[in-house]
Amino acid sequence: MFLVVNVLQVFVFDAWHVPFSFTVLIFIILILLYTYRGGIKTIIWTDTVQTTFMLLALVVSIIIISKELRTSLADLPTLVYKSDYCRMLFTDWHDRVISSRNFSAVPLSLLS
Repeated sequence: MFLVVNVLQVFVFDAWHVPFSFTVLIFIILILLYTYRGGIKTIIWTDTVQTTFMLLALVVSIIIISKELRTSLADLPTLVYKSDYCRMLFTDWHDRVISSRNFSAVPLSLLS
């Protein structure tokens, strides 16, 4: 919600000199009215539409990245796997990246 209110404030309401706190208040009131009038059915439909668009954006992003890298969608996983950016755990003791963060990050990641 914070991101949406900020975008509205910067691109719309700042030009009208509307205070940020008023924008947040109006946004909260609209959410409450929207939920009260439509109930849980409205929230479920909203979440369904939002999830659909997020998955569509993911697919479009992967296609655009593939085109920008001038590779096929089939070759993209191999390209990512061979990249240094894909490495999560560095086991070569002579590697310059090895530090105490590796030793603390692994046990902490297993806890979460």
